[in-house]
Formats: sequence, C-alpha cells, structure tokens
Amino acid sequence: MPNLNISSLLVLQSSLLTDTLMGFAVALILAALCGEYLYRKLGWPRIMGYVLVGLVSSMLGIGYDEASLPAEFRTVIDLALALLLFELGARINLKWLKANPWLIATSLLEAGLSFGVVLLVLHGFGLGWRSASAIAAICIATSPAIVMRVVSESRAEGQVSERLTLLAGLNCIYAVLATKLIMGWVQITTAGALFHTILQPAYMLFGAVLLAAILTWAMLRVVRHFKLSQENSLLLIFGLLLLATTAARVLQVSVILVPLLAGILLRNQTERPLIWPRHFGTAGGILVALLFVFTGLSIKPELFLTGGLAALVLILLRAGAKTLGVLVFARPSGLTWRQGLCLGLALSPLSAVAFSLIAEYQLLLPEFAGRLAPFVLSAVALMELLGPLVVLWALRRCNETHVGDID
Repeated sequence: MPNLNISSLLVLQSSLLTDTLMGFAVALILAALCGEYLYRKLGWPRIMGYVLVGLVSSMLGIGYDEASLPAEFRTVIDLALALLLFELGARINLKWLKANPWLIATSLLEAGLSFGVVLLVLHGFGLGWRSASAIAAICIATSPAIVMRVVSESRAEGQVSERLTLLAGLNCIYAVLATKLIMGWVQITTAGALFHTILQPAYMLFGAVLLAAILTWAMLRVVRHFKLSQENSLLLIFGLLLLATTAARVLQVSVILVPLLAGILLRNQTERPLIWPRHFGTAGGILVALLFVFTGLSIKPELFLTGGLAALVLILLRAGAKTLGVLVFARPSGLTWRQGLCLGLALSPLSAVAFSLIAEYQLLLPEFAGRLAPFVLSAVALMELLGPLVVLWALRRCNETHVGDID
C-alpha cells in the first residue's frame, strides 16, 4: 500500500483544484448548494450563490481569464448567453413601441443619461476620453442574464416586468452598437485604419441582422412543426443557437446581437406570444448557472485595488441616471411614480453582456482593454452580487412577483 503523507496529499489536492475540469466541477457543486441555501433561508435569487462561489474561488486562486479558458468552455458560455438573449428578444413586442412611443423616449433618455454620467465620472477619475467612452458604452447595457433569471424565478408579471425586459433588450443593442463605433474610433487613432472606423461596424451590424434572419427562419420551422414542450424541439433550438453563435464568432459579428435580434424577429412574426419552457428546460438552466459561475471565476481580486472605488461611484451614479431617465417619462408612458422608480432601479444590473464586450476589446486591443478591465469587471462583480437583489426588491415593491409559487 503506498505511503501517503500530508505533503503529498496537499500536492494532490492542489493539482486537482488547478485542473480546469475539476475546478469547474467543484465550483458547480458548491454553487448549487450555496444558491439553494440563499434562496431557502433568505429568499434571495439563486444566482447570487452562483456568483458568490465563483468570486470566492477566484480569490482562492482557482480562476480563469479569457486567455486561459479552454475553447470548449467558451462555447458553453456563448450558448448560455445566447439562450438568455434569445429568450429576452422573444419577449419584446415591437407593436407595443408603436402603440406607446413614450417607451422609445424613455429607452433613449435613460441610455443616453447613463452613457453621459459614466463618461464624465470616469474622465473625472483621470481616464482619457477614449477609455471613458469605451466604458460608458459598455455600461449602457442592462444585464439580460440577471433580469431574465430574476423575472423567471420570481414569476413576475405586470407593467414593470414587461418594460424591464423590453428596455434591457434595447439597452443591449445600444451597448453593442456604441461599443463597435468606439472600438473603430480607437483603432483609427492608434493604427490609422479607416476600415475599422466605418466599414467594420457596418459589416458587424449587417452580418448580425443577416445571421439573425437566417436563425429566425429556421426557428419558425421548429415552432410551426414541433411542440416547444417536446425534448426534440429543445434539442433543435439548442443546436440552432449553437450553430448561430459559432457562425457569428467565425464571421466576427456580434455574438450578442444575433440571438437577441433573432428572438425579436421571431416574436414579431408570430401572431401569438411564444411560451418557452423556463430557460429551455433543465439543460438550459445548467448552462445559465455555468454562465454566472464563470463570470465570478473570471474576475480577479486585484482588479478591485485599481478600479474598485471608481466602480462603486460609477454604479451609484449610473443607477441614478437610469432611474431619472425612466421617471421623466413615467407618467406619460402610463406608469405611477413608484413603478417608474422601481423600473429605473431594476435596470441597474451589469453582468454577462459587459463581460462579453470587454472580452472583445481584450481580443482586438489588449493593451487598451487593460485600462478598461479594472473598472468594468469591478462594476460587474459588484452588480452580479447586488443586482439580483435590486431587481427582486423592485419587482416586489410593485407587487408583481409570485415567489411563493416557485418549485
């Protein structure tokens, strides 16, 4: 029988924890237990437990970044985000915007105010206009992952819930378009490449719309010939989403816009709302849990030392800007002041979309991304922990949740 001493056991444990697959397996188990504990004992969203385990694991040195993440796990994360974005898009009814144009005014104002406030705050912290603009564009986004998960888990229904998903979807579109334009601006000022300033954003948008249209065409065939509750239908949908996100990466168009636009197109080409199984069933739920664990694992503690204070100020002022933008048109759009306040605060979460946008900078402009990462990822880490609670509180204050009915 081999003689194992304490030092050899510690070496074995260390090698297991630093192994990528083993690290993810342990993190998932702990995330499930932590999420269920927070939900049952405190009534908090389970995703907070997923993120918390990821952050603690990262602090213990069991973390990953964009460069070290295996391609297989990157694919899983892309699919999880695509799943949520597609589901979000499938809830957006464009006829509502036509019937209530104040919603468009609200969306543009809160997005514009949040961009302007973040830009001025970060410039005040000493960042140049290019860096501050890049972060401000990313911060337009409202986390679709947090919004969809909390709305689904609490079974929220009502004016605030519907507008929250609508505005979150529009914010993602604004954030991607603004990020691409600013990325082109940065590239032309550093490399003098006119193509990246004008043609590359146009190519990205055209390519995303074309891929979304193809994905919508395929999804319509699934919806018309299969029942969405059937396992085979979900398998087809997963396969189509995976194919679309892979094609988007290969063609270098937005992995965020393709599923979101496809969901919007599908929703507005069918006569009645589509009833999707919650996050497309158990497999989809696991993918979503992976998404939150991964974002926690990918945030390094040392980033807080560089951008923690600025991120905290940024979060507070950004939330105030979004709330003000909603309140200005709350009454004309049909909301009470309380509903407007709750909707504005519920738009504050920042998560996977911001993480994905900063990853694009890391791939194309790594040196420039190094100046953005401390601020963006610190804000993401804080809002992944606080954001779900803010959204849940807002929905409860509007009496739109049915938490007691959750399985």
